[in-house]
Amino acid sequence: MQTLLLKKEEVRKLMSMKEVIGTVEEAYMAFSSKRVMQPGYIGMHLPPPRGEIDFKLGYYMNNEVISMKASSELTP
Repeated sequence: MQTLLLKKEEVRKLMSMKEVIGTVEEAYMAFSSKRVMQPGYIGMHLPPPRGEIDFKLGYYMNNEVISMKASSELTP
């Protein structure tokens, strides 16, 4: 499986700002009403110059969406 990378212009063609705002509002309401399971993030500090990598997970019970965000940062 390959990661799909999109430019800002491509994302703008796929969704409007109105849709984005509505989705963010829905996410905050779901989280505050306990319809989202979200464990603490998993972080790993790696030997220099690798830095660190973090994983954040979530599960939205209403529509059974599972999400994961991975981010990394190099040690300066």
